[in-house]
This record gives sequence, C-alpha cells and structure tokens, in this order.
Amino acid sequence: MRGNTLPCVLGLALLLIPVQSFARTTPADQAARIPLGSTVSVKLLDHTQMRGRLLQVRSEDFDLQTARNNRLEILAIRYDATRSIKADNPLQRRRLIGILIAGGLFGLLIGTAATGLD
Repeated sequence: MRGNTLPCVLGLALLLIPVQSFARTTPADQAARIPLGSTVSVKLLDHTQMRGRLLQVRSEDFDLQTARNNRLEILAIRYDATRSIKADNPLQRRRLIGILIAGGLFGLLIGTAATGLD
C-alpha cells in the first residue's frame, strides 16, 4: 500500500497546476487579454526585457510607455519581434505561493496518512 503514495501525491500536485499555463499563446493574444493601462513585462526575440504601461493594442503592434533617460517614451513594438507580454500582478504571485504552500501541506498530510505515521 505504501508504494502507491508517491503517484497519488504527484497526481494531486498536477491538479493544482492551471491548464492554461500549458497553452501556448501568441504575443497578440497575450496583449489582447491585458487591460489597457496595466503594467507589463515584455520580452523581445533578441532577449531584451522591458517594463512599462500598455497604452494601445493594434493588430500588428502595441504601444508601451516606458521610462528611459529620465523621460517617458512611447514605443510601438511589433508582435513579430516579441517573445511574450505578461501583466505584472503581485496578487497573482501571492496567490500562487499560497497554493503551492497549501499543496505541499496537503501532500504531506496525505503522505503521512498513507504511511500510517503517528
């Protein structure tokens, strides 16, 4: 009976991972889902990373307001030069940490119950 504990715990852990994280989306799809005015992180194909506010989303590019040299600049960035666009969401990060901690405690509880330790 003890040999079945690890697959059960791993199966439960996989249920905690959102299915959406496995889906591949294009930068245009990512930008369309982010509310305008949100703070975003942008990774370009040349491995450049930028942060700024998403101002406008169009079919071929999007506008990013960023600070450079103590000035605000608005850059038009093409989707074909973009690797990913992600909204910065500190609440989501805290929620993920909480889910991981709860999942670990739940796995420990299940593992302890399955091995019969007191």
